[in-house]
Amino acid sequence: MRLPGTAFTALAAGLVLGGLALGAAAAPAAEAQGEARKQAEALFNRYVALEHDFDPALADLYADTARIESRRITPGAPPEVRTTPAPQYKDQIRKVMPIAKRRRDLSFYTEVTYAAEGKYVRIRAKRYAEYKRFTSPMELLVGPGPDGHWQILEEISEAHPGPQGYQRVAPPAGWDKRPAQADRHAYQHNFQAARAFHIGPYHRPSGWAPHHWGYGQILPRAYWGPNYLISDYWLFALEVPPAGYEWVRDDSDALLIDVNSGEILQVEYGVFA
Repeated sequence: MRLPGTAFTALAAGLVLGGLALGAAAAPAAEAQGEARKQAEALFNRYVALEHDFDPALADLYADTARIESRRITPGAPPEVRTTPAPQYKDQIRKVMPIAKRRRDLSFYTEVTYAAEGKYVRIRAKRYAEYKRFTSPMELLVGPGPDGHWQILEEISEAHPGPQGYQRVAPPAGWDKRPAQADRHAYQHNFQAARAFHIGPYHRPSGWAPHHWGYGQILPRAYWGPNYLISDYWLFALEVPPAGYEWVRDDSDALLIDVNSGEILQVEYGVFA
């Protein structure tokens, strides 16, 4: 989507995109450690949380002097590199948030890494833009500002005109053809997810305390309302649920439940970061 002026980005759902510029391979950087790693992770988690809340305060995470670079990717043409002044870019973020909220555009992050660059940290990840249905790399340089608070100092992004000409991320074959009956013994197990997805904050039902769930337990009705349903379960490497079952999110975990009784058939821990 073309934003006002010349900036291209994907935010909250493909409207403000962070991406990794394509270029010559660089020497591997050391992984960030200690307090710098802690600050960088906290900033990125806040970035994702504000993005998923469609909160214009996301713009405030960027320094007024941040370097914003976008590469416009068009099939059959060389990348077009553009830069945008940080104040203009921050204003655009605030303007597109209501549009993103109306569309319920969301982005999901995987393969997040933190590399040390002196006192700064470079965050790299793969971002899936649900609205445009494509995945692109993203890169943020973060570090302390003049007042000591950590900010985004650089964003390098890719912008795509849309899914035309690109391989769309699509549901796997048979994703909507659920088994008519569940072989309960085949499903009944708890295990750790192979990877974690950054999809924003989790808000537990009011009045309920954290609980470590396992198969065979009964999940209270408050936990499996529409806000917790994982309708696009295939995006998170979850298997096709049998008829009468649904995946729901509980904090960082995915639970497969019987929608009539709330009985948990399977738990995958650590699906969400």
